[in-house]
Amino acid sequence: MPAINRKYWVFYCEGRNERRMSQTLDTNPEAIAGQIIEDESADLATVILAACQKVADQTLTDRVKRNWKAKNKDRIATMGLDADEACAAWCCGRTDELAFAIEANVLRALEDEVMDDGEE
Repeated sequence: MPAINRKYWVFYCEGRNERRMSQTLDTNPEAIAGQIIEDESADLATVILAACQKVADQTLTDRVKRNWKAKNKDRIATMGLDADEACAAWCCGRTDELAFAIEANVLRALEDEVMDDGEE
């Protein structure tokens, strides 16, 4: 997770609380588990977050970000904050929530792969 200035944490938390991406996107836990197994130096959290970032980048388009900034314009201005930083914190929260939501599925897929290899 990138460093987020504490003034923007409210937007990060709002992104985490939306949970929309985790309910609608196909993140393919088996493929993520395969990446972890193939690369012996792979870090579980880093691989999961990178996969989620790739999916989020497809969903959090410039149009979505523009709409979010327009919807939150007055509140951001009242708080004296930068709209781009606020939006980045919101996007980061959404991506982190997606990573959190799929972690258990990736671990199950990873366990299945490891167990299958052990049975051969």
